[in-house]
Amino acid sequence: MLVRDIMKKTFKFISILREVFVYRFLLGLTSAACLTFTILLSNAAIAADPAQDNGINPAQSSMPPSEASSPTSVDPFKLPDVVVTSQKAEQRLIEVPVSIEYYSGTDLQDSQIRGTMDLTTHTPNVFARVPEGHEAYATINIRGIVSGNADFFSPTVGMFTDGMNINGGLEPLFYDVESVEILRGPQGTLYGGNTLGGAIVVNSNKPKLNKWGGNASYALESYNTHITNGMLNIPLFDKAALRVAGVYRHTDGAFYNEVKEKPGIKGDQLALRGQLLLEPSDRFKINLNLNGYTKNSDFSMYETLAKFDSDPWKTNQGELGNLEVNSFGQILNMEYLGDYLGFTSITGHRTFSSKEKNDVDFSADYLLTDHFRLKNEQWTQELRMHSLEKSSRFQWLAGLYGAYEQQETKDNMVAHEDYITMLAGFPGLGEVNQLNKTTVDAYNAAAFAQGTYAITDKLFATAGLRYDHVTKYLDAVGDNTGENAAMLGFQGREKLTGKEAYSALLPKFALEYRFTPNFNVYGSVTAGYKPGGFQTTNAYLADKSYGSEYTWNYELGTKGSFLDNKLDINASVFYIQMRDQQLYTLTSSHGAIISNAGQSHSTGFEVSMRARPLHGLELFGSYGLLKTEVDDAGGSPATFNGADAPYAPAYQAVVGGQYTLDCGLFARLENSFIGPYYLDSQNTTRQDPFSLMDAKIGYETENYSVYVYGKNLLNTEYYTLAFDNSSAIPWQHMVGTMGNPRTFGVMLKAEF
Repeated sequence: MLVRDIMKKTFKFISILREVFVYRFLLGLTSAACLTFTILLSNAAIAADPAQDNGINPAQSSMPPSEASSPTSVDPFKLPDVVVTSQKAEQRLIEVPVSIEYYSGTDLQDSQIRGTMDLTTHTPNVFARVPEGHEAYATINIRGIVSGNADFFSPTVGMFTDGMNINGGLEPLFYDVESVEILRGPQGTLYGGNTLGGAIVVNSNKPKLNKWGGNASYALESYNTHITNGMLNIPLFDKAALRVAGVYRHTDGAFYNEVKEKPGIKGDQLALRGQLLLEPSDRFKINLNLNGYTKNSDFSMYETLAKFDSDPWKTNQGELGNLEVNSFGQILNMEYLGDYLGFTSITGHRTFSSKEKNDVDFSADYLLTDHFRLKNEQWTQELRMHSLEKSSRFQWLAGLYGAYEQQETKDNMVAHEDYITMLAGFPGLGEVNQLNKTTVDAYNAAAFAQGTYAITDKLFATAGLRYDHVTKYLDAVGDNTGENAAMLGFQGREKLTGKEAYSALLPKFALEYRFTPNFNVYGSVTAGYKPGGFQTTNAYLADKSYGSEYTWNYELGTKGSFLDNKLDINASVFYIQMRDQQLYTLTSSHGAIISNAGQSHSTGFEVSMRARPLHGLELFGSYGLLKTEVDDAGGSPATFNGADAPYAPAYQAVVGGQYTLDCGLFARLENSFIGPYYLDSQNTTRQDPFSLMDAKIGYETENYSVYVYGKNLLNTEYYTLAFDNSSAIPWQHMVGTMGNPRTFGVMLKAEF
């Protein structure tokens, strides 16, 4: 028997090793190819004569445009001709057949958008489910495509920073950012899985050659909030430059724990980024990006909605709790432009961890404490080539993608003696610790291509296809400790393992007609999917897998610049069909599991406008209308036929204006309107419509600026997250947290 067991384990190990070796070999092969690619092209680029007219098309570059080449408005009456990179090539925004919301770095600063969560109250049909300051739990939905499960590493909206997919924790702080592009609708062809609803593409400012410069700012805000920003650009020599940027934030937060008589989310955040740019020639560039983020704060911002209704931003948790978040990433971007083809390599590595201690009975009693940890490590590699011939009617790109990711979840739920006494009906049974650890190793390989053909000088057809394959391995262990755990019904479990593979073909079709260079209409059909997985949140059925879910997006849109580039209008209408949705369903024992039980759809439209009617005056507005509906709940207790998707407002609108005088005085006023939405998939708790008004005034010179500003000036009370906690605490029902109240601030900024 012993020999047989050893042989079984040996063969299993060899089988796993073989598969791991194949994936590692593929990743290693692409990395070796990158290294060879770098050495050969570097030598060739240095030896090459500078090209005069070699057919290089800057509009095909995958790196964000430099400040010198970025579109700027020379005429203050005219709006800039925006260039975007989210289609993995530089293109005029007006010529991309995708609904895109674009924010420049200046837009982010003027609108006081400091992180991903702020985007969701400024962008129609983009919303979030997030507790204040908890990046690990943040989930964004676009056009009502909402995640129906609690797999933190499988979002419905992809986040991409400087070309790398950021999985597990969103961008909590924006600093030294060149642009943010929000792509609405599935983006599976170019971005792969986990882009069911869309993608958010963040481009940081790159180092600049032969230009010393920097900036520093300090802001003081309500609730003892201090924010310090800084950037320094250092030319090293003619072909190299270094750029270092960072932000530090301390706050006591708006929440106050009445039991501990202390601020509820007092803490610190620090983010740093260093980039090294090498340009051996006009054809070849290398950019190395090192970035890190850390946060340590108290963690007490949950309360029953009933108490929040009468006493907002006051919590009653007996334990203060704590939250630690850390991430560290490296991104190597290499680009070579030949005479007819361009080549790009993006190599990424990132680690992310979140450690949380939380009082989950959400009361002054000492009943339940949860110690929850998330860890994620990613290795990614993308190789692309694209056409460069400007005169050709056919422009294309193609690429290969490989990734390895390890996702680890640890949960230690402590049921204290008072809670056990409540369950048993008599004291003296001690406490119980429920321990669970789940590890998922995911291997991803993909090939993709997309091309645009000019049928005529005005009619353009785009088609693309991606083959995406993911293999996942599960390793789950768990136990319950405590002298009387078994008697109380707390069961242990054996080690569970599993393996599943998921594949998908993700096409894209678009047709665009350009009436003029500044006015077009388009229609598109795009697909997205989210790979299946395992029950990482169920202690007893972790190895029960579920399949992938899919979306199809049908869209008509128009983009135009009118009145001699003084008025920009973009609009789109859409219909999205979702099938095989990953929803919770009941089992005969051990509660709920995720299964493919649902079908639903969403319909709506978005329109945005920006105008410069007078010298120094800019007006802007946008509106989104959304209707979601579950067509078939498939027996899931999480929802029902005809239900609305949670966290999907019926409408969202933003209106505002900004006026800058020649003397440097600056004023801005904007108001966001958020329509009603449900806080749960069963549609039992509804957030009423609300609005958020922000204002900012200041004085700007070439080197110095000072601002005074306010956010949520009307002190609107609204919920950002809620859930039913009655399964743990019978007398509790909806528990949640709120958005921030009115805040004021002053900021000083210097540039050199």
